Amino acid sequence: MRIDVTKIEKRIVRRDDKSLGIINYDIDNAYPQRVVDIVNGSGVAKMCVDIFYKFINGSGFFDSVLGQKIVDGDRLTLDKLLRKNAFDFANHGGFAIHFNYDINGQKVGASAIPFANCRIGIDKEKQPVSIAVYHDWTRIVEKRIDRTKIDFINLYNPDPETVKDEIIEAGGIELYKGQVYYHGAGGEVVYPLAYYDSELEDIETDSQIKQFKYRNITGSFMASHMFVRYGQEEGKEDPMVEKLKTFQGADNFNRLMLVDVETPEQKPELIPFTHQNNDKLFEYHETSTQNNIRKVFAIPTVFLDAIAGSLGLSSQLDDAVAFYNRMTGDERAVLEETYGYLFGDMIGGSFRIKQLTMSDIAVVDLDAETASKVADAQAQLRGSVGGVTALIALQQSISGGFTSVPAGVAMLREIYGFSTEIANEMLQGVKEPVNPLIQ
Repeated sequence: MRIDVTKIEKRIVRRDDKSLGIINYDIDNAYPQRVVDIVNGSGVAKMCVDIFYKFINGSGFFDSVLGQKIVDGDRLTLDKLLRKNAFDFANHGGFAIHFNYDINGQKVGASAIPFANCRIGIDKEKQPVSIAVYHDWTRIVEKRIDRTKIDFINLYNPDPETVKDEIIEAGGIELYKGQVYYHGAGGEVVYPLAYYDSELEDIETDSQIKQFKYRNITGSFMASHMFVRYGQEEGKEDPMVEKLKTFQGADNFNRLMLVDVETPEQKPELIPFTHQNNDKLFEYHETSTQNNIRKVFAIPTVFLDAIAGSLGLSSQLDDAVAFYNRMTGDERAVLEETYGYLFGDMIGGSFRIKQLTMSDIAVVDLDAETASKVADAQAQLRGSVGGVTALIALQQSISGGFTSVPAGVAMLREIYGFSTEIANEMLQGVKEPVNPLIQ
């Protein structure tokens, strides 16, 4: 079998920007910013990246004294520097560290540079020679990239004689910008793919499903009728249009609108739509995409589905923590080896990272995760056809005397997630039958 490589779409396309003297990070020069925006739109993906980061960073360095060493003038400790680099490593697949030197070419400080702000600077032969640091590659703040505001900083080379030469070339120690260690793909000065790049489409799909459910809820669940009026001039301002808008959304579900007309011929017509129940279809897509996202990180399901206090949860989490410590061992090893290489001559000591344990996973985190899942389930119920049907049945149950109004309010609040105020409004006008024996 022959594979036509020309038909395989590259995940990152190299494009040199001669005017800026850099290699663009993909065709739009916005790959790291773009993938983070995509992840932030998916709750499952964001949670997976956060868990991945926590296990890469662990509990900091085993040597707590080493971890508290100050590495720059801003009171940045080595543990804090590790957290910043581990965060970028988890989100982008790379990290960057800036080093300052004294007049003798010796390291005197280090700090983290946001990886998304870094681009590879090249010479006339298109070889990497520097790291271009800029705050607005995506042109969100300014319409154009101001080359005068880009810091071109030499690549990491701690040889004292090389540093001295760079200081002279810069015009003195006051003008010298130091060096940047850039850890890209495979540890080289090459743009890396994010760990989750192969599942970006699933991550975006998960985000779009959430948006679809949100639009259903804010748009009166889903279009149920078409409101047709006769004898109206197209484009003419009409207060009735504004009145109709006030009857949209979950807060105004099942309200009635009174329309006054002068003659029977002016009566508007409501044409109902027939809907296909897509709940099962979206449930399948949502489950499959979220599973794909979880698998690319090898996240144990108990981390995403844990409910605080459930039977057997503690032992399951113990096994999951041990498993995921093994799965993220290579990433921690990369950080340990890199820090030993970069700081061994500057600080010395062992740069071994302490793995997470069950005691490092706070119960409050599990409770917050559980609350988030409950809120998602309530939103899904409110946006489903079955949820709407159940709401109508609840109102009929109150009118029939089988359920009291206070009980109905409690059900809307606890099961559907509505506030007490909105729940009361939804049941406004629904009357319980009068019991003649009480009068």
